[in-house]
Amino acid sequence: MMRINFFSPQFSTGRVIRGLAFIALGLMLAGCGGSRRLARLEREESAFSASPPRFLAGPAGLLLTNTDGFSARITLVVSSNATRTITGTILGRGPHLLYAPEKSDRTFIWDADQNSGYLLSEAMQGYGPIRPTEHVATNFVVNAGEPVAERANGHPCRKTDWIAESSDGSRTRCSVWRADDLKGFPVRIKAVERSSEFTIDFSDVRLAAPSEKLFQPPGDFTAYSSGDSLITELMMREGSAKRKHNDSDSDFTTPPRTGTSISPTSGHY
Repeated sequence: MMRINFFSPQFSTGRVIRGLAFIALGLMLAGCGGSRRLARLEREESAFSASPPRFLAGPAGLLLTNTDGFSARITLVVSSNATRTITGTILGRGPHLLYAPEKSDRTFIWDADQNSGYLLSEAMQGYGPIRPTEHVATNFVVNAGEPVAERANGHPCRKTDWIAESSDGSRTRCSVWRADDLKGFPVRIKAVERSSEFTIDFSDVRLAAPSEKLFQPPGDFTAYSSGDSLITELMMREGSAKRKHNDSDSDFTTPPRTGTSISPTSGHY
């Protein structure tokens, strides 16, 4: 078993489940407000999604592909209806990226050249192919003006502003802080698109190429037809395990009439 920690039909089950999650989200927001509730619902909805993170499959990801190789700790702050902070580890080797969020069994492998990748689940010991749900960034245009000298994450940097143009004609405004002492590696990326913005900070950056094997699914993992089918199977198993746990708890709530005791090891496990 290989453990990574460091360094479809038109109406598929996964889409139906995600659709129900969005409906539930809309109904609850219509009846009650509050950023905390919204943040919790957004986290719950994300658990149904097999799509790659937007920063990985979007313009920000492309800005990380101009190196021979690196590894870093990533802190992502997303601001839309509510502010969320996500941390994890990211590796890169040319157009290949690997992102492992903390407190999750999932790992995302992404190929920026092919605009596709894989979702891996440690709990399922499986993987499935994934593609972006957003339009692809096709062109970067640097804003007029000289780079500005600023410090970011403890590094002397040159800040530049860019506009990423996507295949649907939409634009994403990006600011990039490239570290002078890390061969121009972008230690901070800020992007604004539509009604949301996010800031990515990189720390503990190492400029060394990770093994090529890290950017391929482990050979002993089970292949699923898609990331959606993988997530659907995971949810079904978790639901089954939860029902068994509840059944086991109910066994303890009713004392046996024979007067015999039930040991903690009895039950369904």
